[in-house]
Amino acid sequence: VKADVLNSPSQPPATSSGNRSHFFSGTVILPTSEQPTDMYTASGSHSKQAMLMRMEHLFDEIEARLLQSTAPESEMFLLIANAGEGVGDGSQSYSHSADGKVRLASKPVVIGDALPIPQKCPEAVQQLLEAALAHHNLGSFEESLKFLEAANIQLVDIQFRAKEKERELAADSKLKSKAAAVSLSEQAVANASMYFDLEMYIVLCKGNVYQSCGDDEQSMLHYMEGYSKADDRKDKDWEIICLNSIGLLAFYNLRYDVAALCFNSVCEYRLKNYGEECAETATAWNNEACCLYCLGKRGEARLRFEKAWHGLSASLGHRAPRTVTTWKNLEKARRSHAPLQLQNAADQKESLRMRPDADRLLLGGNFVIQAIPPPGGGGRKKKKGGAGGKKKKK
Repeated sequence: VKADVLNSPSQPPATSSGNRSHFFSGTVILPTSEQPTDMYTASGSHSKQAMLMRMEHLFDEIEARLLQSTAPESEMFLLIANAGEGVGDGSQSYSHSADGKVRLASKPVVIGDALPIPQKCPEAVQQLLEAALAHHNLGSFEESLKFLEAANIQLVDIQFRAKEKERELAADSKLKSKAAAVSLSEQAVANASMYFDLEMYIVLCKGNVYQSCGDDEQSMLHYMEGYSKADDRKDKDWEIICLNSIGLLAFYNLRYDVAALCFNSVCEYRLKNYGEECAETATAWNNEACCLYCLGKRGEARLRFEKAWHGLSASLGHRAPRTVTTWKNLEKARRSHAPLQLQNAADQKESLRMRPDADRLLLGGNFVIQAIPPPGGGGRKKKKGGAGGKKKKK
Protein backbone atom coordinates (compact mmCIF):
# COMPACT_ATOMS: atom_id res chain seq x y z
CA VAL A 1 0.00 0.00 0.00
CA LYS A 2 1.48 3.36 -0.99
CA ALA A 3 0.87 6.41 1.20
CA ASP A 4 1.15 10.04 0.13
CA VAL A 5 3.77 12.18 1.89
CA LEU A 6 3.43 15.89 2.61
CA ASN A 7 6.40 18.15 3.26
CA SER A 8 4.34 20.60 5.30
CA PRO A 9 1.95 19.87 8.18
CA SER A 10 -1.72 19.73 7.28
CA GLN A 11 -4.68 20.62 9.45
CA PRO A 12 -4.68 19.03 12.92
CA PRO A 13 -6.86 15.97 13.38
CA ALA A 14 -10.36 16.27 14.69
CA THR A 15 -10.72 15.38 18.36
CA SER A 16 -14.39 14.48 18.32
CA SER A 17 -16.14 11.48 16.91
CA GLY A 18 -18.47 13.64 14.83
CA ASN A 19 -15.73 14.94 12.53
CA ARG A 20 -13.98 12.65 10.09
CA SER A 21 -10.28 12.34 10.95
CA HIS A 22 -7.65 12.64 8.23
CA PHE A 23 -5.91 9.51 9.55
CA PHE A 24 -7.83 7.35 7.05
CA SER A 25 -6.85 9.39 3.98
CA GLY A 26 -3.38 7.87 3.69
CA THR A 27 -1.59 11.15 4.40
CA VAL A 28 1.68 11.06 6.33
CA ILE A 29 2.62 14.27 8.13
CA LEU A 30 6.40 14.50 8.22
CA PRO A 31 7.94 15.68 11.49
CA THR A 32 9.03 19.30 11.72
CA SER A 33 12.43 18.41 13.23
CA GLU A 34 14.85 15.58 12.66
CA GLN A 35 15.84 15.12 16.31
CA PRO A 36 14.63 16.12 19.77
CA THR A 37 15.45 19.67 20.80
CA ASP A 38 16.84 20.76 24.14
CA MET A 39 13.87 22.31 25.94
CA TYR A 40 16.18 24.02 28.44
CA THR A 41 18.38 26.03 26.06
CA ALA A 42 16.16 26.32 22.99
CA SER A 43 15.62 29.87 21.76
CA GLY A 44 13.70 29.16 18.59
CA SER A 45 12.23 31.27 15.84
CA HIS A 46 8.74 32.66 15.56
CA SER A 47 7.38 29.32 14.34
CA LYS A 48 8.92 27.58 17.36
CA GLN A 49 7.33 30.06 19.74
CA ALA A 50 3.98 29.69 17.99
CA MET A 51 4.22 25.92 18.37
CA LEU A 52 4.95 26.31 22.09
CA MET A 53 1.90 28.55 22.48
CA ARG A 54 -0.30 25.97 20.76
CA MET A 55 1.14 23.32 23.07
CA GLU A 56 0.24 25.44 26.10
CA HIS A 57 -3.36 25.67 24.86
CA LEU A 58 -3.52 21.89 24.45
CA PHE A 59 -2.15 21.34 27.96
CA ASP A 60 -4.68 23.82 29.34
CA GLU A 61 -7.47 21.91 27.63
CA ILE A 62 -6.35 18.63 29.18
CA GLU A 63 -5.97 20.31 32.57
CA ALA A 64 -9.50 21.70 32.41
CA ARG A 65 -10.92 18.27 31.55
CA LEU A 66 -9.05 16.58 34.39
CA LEU A 67 -9.96 19.21 36.96
CA GLN A 68 -13.62 18.53 36.29
CA SER A 69 -13.16 14.94 37.47
CA THR A 70 -10.88 15.83 40.42
CA ALA A 71 -12.46 16.60 43.77
CA PRO A 72 -11.34 19.95 45.28
CA GLU A 73 -10.66 18.25 48.63
CA SER A 74 -8.48 15.50 47.13
CA GLU A 75 -4.84 15.22 48.17
CA MET A 76 -3.40 15.79 44.70
CA PHE A 77 -5.50 18.92 44.16
CA LEU A 78 -4.26 20.40 47.44
CA LEU A 79 -0.65 19.49 46.68
CA ILE A 80 -0.77 21.17 43.28
CA ALA A 81 -2.51 24.23 44.72
CA ASN A 82 0.29 24.64 47.29
CA ALA A 83 3.10 23.62 44.97
CA GLY A 84 6.41 25.44 44.84
CA GLU A 85 6.97 25.90 48.57
CA GLY A 86 10.14 23.81 48.58
CA VAL A 87 11.50 25.00 45.26
CA GLY A 88 14.68 27.02 45.46
CA ASP A 89 15.57 26.01 49.03
CA GLY A 90 19.21 25.55 48.12
CA SER A 91 19.18 21.76 47.94
CA GLN A 92 19.47 21.80 44.14
CA SER A 93 20.27 24.12 41.27
CA TYR A 94 17.31 25.88 39.69
CA SER A 95 16.79 28.29 36.85
CA HIS A 96 13.74 30.32 35.92
CA SER A 97 12.75 31.09 32.35
CA ALA A 98 10.80 34.02 30.98
CA ASP A 99 7.56 32.02 31.11
CA GLY A 100 7.97 31.43 34.85
CA LYS A 101 8.65 27.68 34.64
CA VAL A 102 11.05 26.18 37.15
CA ARG A 103 13.81 24.20 35.46
CA LEU A 104 15.77 21.75 37.55
CA ALA A 105 19.37 20.91 36.81
CA SER A 106 18.63 17.28 37.69
CA LYS A 107 15.24 15.62 38.08
CA PRO A 108 13.91 12.07 38.48
CA VAL A 109 12.96 9.80 35.59
CA VAL A 110 9.39 8.95 34.60
CA ILE A 111 8.54 5.52 33.17
CA GLY A 112 6.27 5.03 30.16
CA ASP A 113 4.01 2.14 29.23
CA ALA A 114 5.34 -0.66 27.03
CA LEU A 115 2.49 -1.70 24.72
CA PRO A 116 2.79 -4.90 22.68
CA ILE A 117 0.97 -5.43 19.41
CA PRO A 118 -2.61 -6.54 20.18
CA GLN A 119 -2.95 -10.31 20.27
CA LYS A 120 -5.85 -10.40 17.81
CA CYS A 121 -4.37 -8.80 14.72
CA PRO A 122 -4.57 -9.71 11.01
CA GLU A 123 -1.29 -11.01 9.66
CA ALA A 124 -0.93 -8.28 7.03
CA VAL A 125 -1.41 -5.53 9.61
CA GLN A 126 0.94 -7.23 12.08
CA GLN A 127 3.76 -7.36 9.54
CA LEU A 128 3.40 -3.66 8.78
CA LEU A 129 3.34 -2.79 12.49
CA GLU A 130 6.47 -4.84 13.17
CA ALA A 131 8.25 -3.06 10.32
CA ALA A 132 7.16 0.32 11.72
CA LEU A 133 8.48 -0.56 15.20
CA ALA A 134 11.79 -1.74 13.72
CA HIS A 135 12.26 1.55 11.82
CA HIS A 136 11.33 3.50 14.96
CA ASN A 137 14.01 1.71 16.98
CA LEU A 138 16.56 2.39 14.22
CA GLY A 139 15.73 6.10 14.16
CA SER A 140 14.08 6.10 10.72
CA PHE A 141 11.07 8.10 11.85
CA GLU A 142 9.70 8.95 8.40
CA GLU A 143 9.78 5.32 7.31
CA SER A 144 8.11 4.31 10.57
CA LEU A 145 5.28 6.79 9.96
CA LYS A 146 4.81 5.46 6.42
CA PHE A 147 4.49 1.87 7.64
CA LEU A 148 2.08 2.93 10.37
CA GLU A 149 -0.13 4.72 7.86
CA ALA A 150 0.05 1.71 5.55
CA ALA A 151 -1.06 -0.51 8.44
CA ASN A 152 -3.93 1.87 9.10
CA ILE A 153 -5.06 1.77 5.48
CA GLN A 154 -4.79 -2.03 5.45
CA LEU A 155 -6.90 -2.19 8.61
CA VAL A 156 -9.59 0.02 7.08
CA ASP A 157 -9.67 -2.18 3.99
CA ILE A 158 -10.01 -5.36 6.07
CA GLN A 159 -12.74 -3.76 8.12
CA PHE A 160 -14.64 -2.74 4.98
CA ARG A 161 -14.43 -6.25 3.50
CA ALA A 162 -15.58 -7.79 6.80
CA LYS A 163 -18.66 -5.55 6.87
CA GLU A 164 -19.49 -6.49 3.30
CA LYS A 165 -19.26 -10.15 4.20
CA GLU A 166 -21.50 -9.64 7.23
CA ARG A 167 -24.16 -8.04 5.03
CA GLU A 168 -24.04 -10.97 2.62
CA LEU A 169 -24.38 -13.48 5.45
CA ALA A 170 -27.25 -11.54 6.99
CA ALA A 171 -29.08 -11.49 3.67
CA ASP A 172 -28.56 -15.20 3.10
CA SER A 173 -31.75 -17.17 3.50
CA LYS A 174 -29.93 -20.01 5.23
CA LEU A 175 -28.97 -17.85 8.21
CA LYS A 176 -32.40 -16.75 9.29
CA SER A 177 -32.47 -18.91 12.39
CA LYS A 178 -32.14 -17.28 15.81
CA ALA A 179 -28.92 -19.11 16.74
CA ALA A 180 -27.22 -18.06 13.53
CA ALA A 181 -28.25 -14.43 14.07
CA VAL A 182 -26.83 -14.46 17.61
CA SER A 183 -23.57 -15.98 16.39
CA LEU A 184 -23.28 -13.40 13.64
CA SER A 185 -23.92 -10.57 16.11
CA GLU A 186 -21.25 -11.87 18.52
CA GLN A 187 -18.74 -12.10 15.70
CA ALA A 188 -19.47 -8.52 14.67
CA VAL A 189 -18.92 -7.28 18.24
CA ALA A 190 -15.62 -9.17 18.48
CA ASN A 191 -14.42 -7.75 15.17
CA ALA A 192 -15.39 -4.21 16.21
CA SER A 193 -13.38 -4.58 19.44
CA MET A 194 -10.36 -5.88 17.52
CA TYR A 195 -10.50 -3.03 15.01
CA PHE A 196 -10.78 -0.44 17.78
CA ASP A 197 -7.79 -1.86 19.68
CA LEU A 198 -5.65 -1.82 16.54
CA GLU A 199 -6.77 1.69 15.64
CA MET A 200 -5.87 2.96 19.12
CA TYR A 201 -2.52 1.16 18.98
CA ILE A 202 -1.63 2.80 15.66
CA VAL A 203 -2.61 6.27 16.93
CA LEU A 204 -0.42 5.85 20.02
CA CYS A 205 2.48 4.52 17.94
CA LYS A 206 2.30 7.61 15.73
CA GLY A 207 2.34 9.82 18.80
CA ASN A 208 5.42 8.00 20.11
CA VAL A 209 7.25 8.42 16.81
CA TYR A 210 6.52 12.16 16.69
CA GLN A 211 7.64 12.50 20.30
CA SER A 212 10.87 10.64 19.56
CA CYS A 213 11.78 12.97 16.72
CA GLY A 214 10.93 16.13 18.71
CA ASP A 215 7.60 17.13 17.11
CA ASP A 216 5.69 17.46 20.39
CA GLU A 217 2.73 19.23 18.83
CA GLN A 218 1.83 16.39 16.47
CA SER A 219 2.51 13.92 19.27
CA MET A 220 0.09 15.75 21.56
CA LEU A 221 -2.56 15.90 18.85
CA HIS A 222 -2.38 12.14 18.33
CA TYR A 223 -2.56 11.42 22.05
CA MET A 224 -5.60 13.69 22.37
CA GLU A 225 -7.15 12.01 19.34
CA GLY A 226 -6.79 8.64 21.05
CA TYR A 227 -8.05 10.03 24.36
CA SER A 228 -11.18 11.44 22.71
CA LYS A 229 -11.88 8.17 20.88
CA ALA A 230 -11.51 6.15 24.06
CA ASP A 231 -13.72 8.60 25.95
CA ASP A 232 -16.43 8.39 23.28
CA ARG A 233 -16.33 4.60 23.37
CA LYS A 234 -16.20 4.53 27.21
CA ASP A 235 -13.08 2.36 27.08
CA LYS A 236 -11.33 3.22 30.34
CA ASP A 237 -8.23 1.09 29.69
CA TRP A 238 -7.26 2.94 26.52
CA GLU A 239 -8.24 6.25 28.10
CA ILE A 240 -5.78 5.66 30.95
CA ILE A 241 -3.03 4.64 28.52
CA CYS A 242 -3.52 7.87 26.57
CA LEU A 243 -3.52 9.90 29.79
CA ASN A 244 -0.22 8.31 30.79
CA SER A 245 1.31 9.28 27.44
CA ILE A 246 -0.01 12.84 27.77
CA GLY A 247 1.46 12.98 31.27
CA LEU A 248 4.89 11.98 29.97
CA LEU A 249 4.75 14.67 27.30
CA ALA A 250 3.62 17.28 29.84
CA PHE A 251 6.44 16.31 32.20
CA TYR A 252 9.08 16.74 29.50
CA ASN A 253 7.56 20.11 28.57
CA LEU A 254 7.86 21.32 32.20
CA ARG A 255 4.10 21.28 32.83
CA TYR A 256 4.42 19.33 36.05
CA ASP A 257 0.95 20.28 37.28
CA VAL A 258 -0.73 18.79 34.22
CA ALA A 259 1.48 15.71 34.40
CA ALA A 260 0.61 15.25 38.08
CA LEU A 261 -3.12 15.31 37.30
CA CYS A 262 -2.66 12.76 34.51
CA PHE A 263 -0.56 10.40 36.62
CA ASN A 264 -2.92 10.77 39.56
CA SER A 265 -5.84 9.58 37.40
CA VAL A 266 -3.70 6.68 36.15
CA CYS A 267 -2.70 5.77 39.70
CA GLU A 268 -6.25 5.81 41.06
CA TYR A 269 -7.56 3.62 38.22
CA ARG A 270 -4.79 1.04 38.42
CA LEU A 271 -4.89 0.92 42.21
CA LYS A 272 -8.61 0.22 42.08
CA ASN A 273 -8.52 -2.37 39.28
CA TYR A 274 -5.06 -3.96 39.59
CA GLY A 275 -4.21 -3.64 43.29
CA GLU A 276 -1.11 -2.46 45.15
CA GLU A 277 1.02 -5.47 44.21
CA CYS A 278 0.81 -4.81 40.46
CA ALA A 279 3.89 -3.42 38.72
CA GLU A 280 1.77 -1.00 36.69
CA THR A 281 0.40 0.55 39.89
CA ALA A 282 3.93 0.96 41.27
CA THR A 283 5.02 2.57 38.00
CA ALA A 284 2.17 5.07 38.29
CA TRP A 285 3.33 5.89 41.85
CA ASN A 286 6.83 6.55 40.53
CA ASN A 287 5.55 8.92 37.84
CA GLU A 288 3.32 10.73 40.30
CA ALA A 289 6.27 11.13 42.68
CA CYS A 290 8.43 12.60 39.90
CA CYS A 291 5.89 15.38 39.36
CA LEU A 292 5.64 16.14 43.09
CA TYR A 293 9.43 16.22 43.31
CA CYS A 294 9.61 18.83 40.57
CA LEU A 295 6.79 20.82 42.19
CA GLY A 296 8.78 21.11 45.41
CA LYS A 297 6.86 18.50 47.42
CA ARG A 298 9.90 16.43 48.35
CA GLY A 299 8.38 14.68 51.38
CA GLU A 300 5.31 13.45 49.50
CA ALA A 301 7.51 12.45 46.54
CA ARG A 302 9.80 10.40 48.76
CA LEU A 303 6.90 8.46 50.26
CA ARG A 304 5.57 7.56 46.81
CA PHE A 305 9.04 6.58 45.60
CA GLU A 306 9.34 4.20 48.55
CA LYS A 307 5.96 2.65 47.80
CA ALA A 308 6.86 2.30 44.12
CA TRP A 309 10.25 0.74 44.89
CA HIS A 310 8.83 -1.82 47.31
CA GLY A 311 6.02 -2.68 44.88
CA LEU A 312 8.35 -3.13 41.90
CA SER A 313 10.85 -5.11 43.99
CA ALA A 314 8.14 -7.52 45.08
CA SER A 315 6.64 -7.98 41.60
CA LEU A 316 9.63 -7.68 39.23
CA GLY A 317 12.69 -8.18 41.42
CA HIS A 318 15.48 -5.84 42.49
CA ARG A 319 17.39 -6.02 39.20
CA ALA A 320 14.53 -5.16 36.84
CA PRO A 321 15.11 -1.94 34.85
CA ARG A 322 12.01 -0.26 36.26
CA THR A 323 13.04 -1.20 39.81
CA VAL A 324 16.54 0.21 39.33
CA THR A 325 15.13 3.43 37.89
CA THR A 326 12.75 3.85 40.81
CA TRP A 327 15.55 3.14 43.29
CA LYS A 328 17.69 5.90 41.74
CA ASN A 329 14.73 8.28 41.97
CA LEU A 330 14.29 7.33 45.63
CA GLU A 331 17.95 8.02 46.38
CA LYS A 332 17.66 11.42 44.72
CA ALA A 333 14.60 12.23 46.82
CA ARG A 334 16.34 11.08 50.01
CA ARG A 335 19.32 13.34 49.40
CA SER A 336 17.13 16.38 48.83
CA HIS A 337 14.49 15.60 51.48
CA ALA A 338 14.42 17.33 54.87
CA PRO A 339 15.76 15.40 57.90
CA LEU A 340 13.40 13.22 59.86
CA GLN A 341 13.23 15.71 62.73
CA LEU A 342 11.75 18.37 60.44
CA GLN A 343 8.93 16.18 59.12
CA ASN A 344 5.43 16.30 60.50
CA ALA A 345 3.87 13.40 62.39
CA ALA A 346 1.96 12.03 59.38
CA ASP A 347 5.07 11.94 57.16
CA GLN A 348 7.11 10.28 59.92
CA LYS A 349 4.51 7.56 60.45
CA GLU A 350 4.18 6.84 56.71
CA SER A 351 7.94 6.85 56.20
CA LEU A 352 8.52 4.45 59.07
CA ARG A 353 5.79 2.13 57.82
CA MET A 354 7.55 1.76 54.45
CA ARG A 355 10.88 0.71 56.01
CA PRO A 356 11.85 -2.95 55.40
CA ASP A 357 12.54 -3.39 59.13
CA ALA A 358 9.28 -1.83 60.26
CA ASP A 359 8.29 -4.98 62.16
CA ARG A 360 11.39 -4.67 64.39
CA LEU A 361 11.04 -0.99 65.26
CA LEU A 362 9.88 0.09 68.73
CA LEU A 363 7.44 2.88 68.03
CA GLY A 364 6.37 5.12 70.90
CA GLY A 365 7.06 8.33 72.73
CA ASN A 366 9.80 9.05 75.30
CA PHE A 367 11.70 6.10 76.75
CA VAL A 368 12.96 6.47 80.37
CA ILE A 369 15.87 4.30 81.45
CA GLN A 370 16.77 4.06 85.14
CA ALA A 371 20.46 4.81 85.52
CA ILE A 372 22.51 4.50 88.76
CA PRO A 373 25.82 6.33 89.12
CA PRO A 374 28.91 4.17 89.81
CA PRO A 375 30.08 3.90 93.42
CA GLY A 376 32.69 6.28 94.69
CA GLY A 377 31.66 9.13 92.51
CA GLY A 378 33.10 7.54 89.38
CA GLY A 379 35.84 8.72 87.15
CA ARG A 380 39.60 8.36 87.43
CA LYS A 381 41.65 10.26 89.87
CA LYS A 382 44.19 12.53 88.32
CA LYS A 383 47.81 11.94 89.10
CA LYS A 384 49.73 14.52 90.96
CA GLY A 385 51.74 16.82 88.85
CA GLY A 386 49.08 17.91 86.41
CA ALA A 387 48.60 15.88 83.28
CA GLY A 388 51.29 13.41 84.21
CA GLY A 389 54.09 12.22 82.01
CA LYS A 390 57.82 11.81 82.49
CA LYS A 391 59.65 14.35 84.51
CA LYS A 392 62.43 16.19 82.78
CA LYS A 393 65.91 15.61 84.06
CA LYS A 394 67.76 18.60 85.32
